[in-house]
Amino acid sequence: MDQVFAIAWQYVVGLVPPEDLPMEAAQLLAVGLDSPALCDLAGRNRRDDTAEIEGLFRQAVGELGTAIPDEETAERCLLHYLAGQPAAGTKTPGEVAGRVWQGLTAAQTGPELAFLLAVGDEYYVDLISDGHPDAFHAWDRAPRGSGAAQPDDLRRGQRPQWKITLGSRLTTAKVADRPGPPIPPCPRALVEADGRHQSGRLRGADRIGALMGSAMRTVGQDNQGRKYALTSDEDDADFWGFAQGADGLFTPLPADEGTRRVHLAGCFPQGGLLKSVDLVGTRRAMAGNAWFEILGADGATMGSYFVGGVTVVDVQPSAHGAGLIDLTVTLWCENALPGADGIWDLVRAGRMNRTGMWHELDPEGKRAWLSVALWSHQYRRQGKPDVAAGQMFTLNGRHVVDEDSFYCAMGEAINGPGGYFGWNLDALDDCLTGRWGAAPPFTLQWESSDEARARLTERVPTRDGEASLFDLIAEIFERRGICVVLR
Repeated sequence: MDQVFAIAWQYVVGLVPPEDLPMEAAQLLAVGLDSPALCDLAGRNRRDDTAEIEGLFRQAVGELGTAIPDEETAERCLLHYLAGQPAAGTKTPGEVAGRVWQGLTAAQTGPELAFLLAVGDEYYVDLISDGHPDAFHAWDRAPRGSGAAQPDDLRRGQRPQWKITLGSRLTTAKVADRPGPPIPPCPRALVEADGRHQSGRLRGADRIGALMGSAMRTVGQDNQGRKYALTSDEDDADFWGFAQGADGLFTPLPADEGTRRVHLAGCFPQGGLLKSVDLVGTRRAMAGNAWFEILGADGATMGSYFVGGVTVVDVQPSAHGAGLIDLTVTLWCENALPGADGIWDLVRAGRMNRTGMWHELDPEGKRAWLSVALWSHQYRRQGKPDVAAGQMFTLNGRHVVDEDSFYCAMGEAINGPGGYFGWNLDALDDCLTGRWGAAPPFTLQWESSDEARARLTERVPTRDGEASLFDLIAEIFERRGICVVLR
């Protein structure tokens, strides 16, 4: 039945045109297979009506106990077929690259993605063949000797053992030297085995996103080194992959209103981001808007930032591991503040565990501290309920020198080291209604309040004119029924 399925997937991807199906049917009869529709098809002429020929073929495949694969499954079969062509001497690497990157984005596993990276894309092939012919010929020769995944391994559902060697511009894929047949039989077992992984979040390209759930983050690789993940803002099922680094995300905003150039190191792109990798250098390289997730040591999401207009502008091999690449993207992000990456590292390592860690930070650092406290609040509380009403909390005002330092101290008083309880007056007012760590009403014992009062003198516009920052804070506490004991 492998022969039947092999013809079926080749038919789906266009390697076997409809007019050749009668000849294929005759060959199947010659090896001992038989069915009414197969016999009928074998007797047809290649000039007969195409729709009738295709209908007979589909019927014959069903009678022989097989099914016509869907487009994605067929493209994965084609991917494994193409991987064996340079070693077999039937196609040059350049010819393989041309076929791979004509919209073929069905790769789901690390080895499959590694092969795509190994042959390069049409954009790069065209670039170096036009402007740098010597470089093109060197590249064209490099992947020779690459082998295909072994058909027996594919039938057993085992992944091919790929080794990735980093070149100056491209990745070269090398596998064991055992030759494969010109056309590998169906990798159905591989598809079925990997299909078990589709219940998780390690999404492949294109249409497989809808099959995924949260468990896939740990499939195939452990969480070591994974610090970031991206998911489409438009479709929660469209997972864009992981990255080990994000240089440029937490930097001062340039002058062009939030656009950043971010280097995603050790990236495993999937879904919409993988499509953009295919189209780098074109206007369609924009993947769209996404949530940029900050991952903990356990792989869970600690917090996330909205990023807009994510566009891939460069692709390079990665030194972080086999099957990974380094992407440079441009994106718009307003809330990733300078210095926040180091504070996220403290959360990730479980080291945001001492009071007063923010004391020595400069104003920019305190603002970054508050931003991480906000975005990580739910992750760090792990569903803990508010402290019951009527409790007493102690606010240490000794290090309250400005508005942000007050919020740092207030968050620490209510929720412990690195805690959040507002980062502007409106947010403080909202936190005092509950759901942010303490149920009102409660008592706040404000130590060193005179020192804080002397420093919180900034004049803030109000409905009736203006007031000092300290007085506005006291007014909010009073309005929400908080008993403040000034000491």
